[in-house]
Amino acid sequence: MKYIIYILLIFVCFPNISEAGNKKGELPPNAIQFINRHFPKNEIVKSKSDNDGFEADLRSGHEIEFDSNGNWIKIKGEYTPMPKSIIDLLPIGISQYISKNYPRRAIIKIKKKKYGYNVELASSVELKFGHKGEFIGKD
Repeated sequence: MKYIIYILLIFVCFPNISEAGNKKGELPPNAIQFINRHFPKNEIVKSKSDNDGFEADLRSGHEIEFDSNGNWIKIKGEYTPMPKSIIDLLPIGISQYISKNYPRRAIIKIKKKKYGYNVELASSVELKFGHKGEFIGKD
């Protein structure tokens, strides 16, 4: 009996333990629609929420962070390039700049920032762009 009480106490004190394997159930509808639209053949292997928003890990290795409303704020692919539909969401100036200056480099991470976008390429180059796609600089 003591053992059962201890187990229940652990789950009450550490609620994230019981949610660790949650997949779609924790994500808002906007986030699920985004994943289904841009990563249709990928399965959500894990999702979690915190005070800032939500995070989903996909079978492909992509990690997506969403704000509290389910709008994406960061997409990370490690060494997996972004789908074309994701790149098409960015201002056209970003893809034009990368195509011209880094023609054989895939985009592996995109993060929305206050100034615009932070984009990381497979060559570990990090680029900063404004909201309209204008190049700001390298990190």
